Amino acid sequence: MTPLDPQAWSDCPAYLRGIELFNLGRHWEAHEEWEQLWHAAGRRGPVADFLKALIKLAAAAVKAKARVFPGVISHARRAAELLASAMDHHGPTFCGLDLKELLAAARHWAASPELADVNNFRLESSTEQR
Repeated sequence: MTPLDPQAWSDCPAYLRGIELFNLGRHWEAHEEWEQLWHAAGRRGPVADFLKALIKLAAAAVKAKARVFPGVISHARRAAELLASAMDHHGPTFCGLDLKELLAAARHWAASPELADVNNFRLESSTEQR
C-alpha cells in the first residue's frame, strides 16, 4: 500500500475510504483502512501518529456503540494526545480534517463516554489540500 502523502491526501483511496466508512458508522472498518496506512507510514512519525489518532478515535466509537465506557475513555484519551501533537506539527487542519474539531470530540468522549454520540459525529474533509 502506498503511504498517505499529506500533500496529496485527496488522491489516497484508503484514507478517503476510511473517512467514508467512519461517516457511515462503520467505525471498525474505518479503523482497518487507516491501520493499513499506519503500517505503510512505518508506524512512527507525524503522519503515522495522525493516522493512529484516527484509528484510536474509530476504536473509541466502536467501544461507545458497545457501551464499554472504560474502552471509550482509554481510546479517546490516546486519540486526544495524538491529535494535540498533530496540531503542534501540522496546525489546525491536516489532510483535509479539522484537528481542533477532532480533538474536542476526543476530549468530550473521554470525559463523558456515556454521552459520546458517535453515530452522529462526522469527519468533514475540506476540498482544500493543506
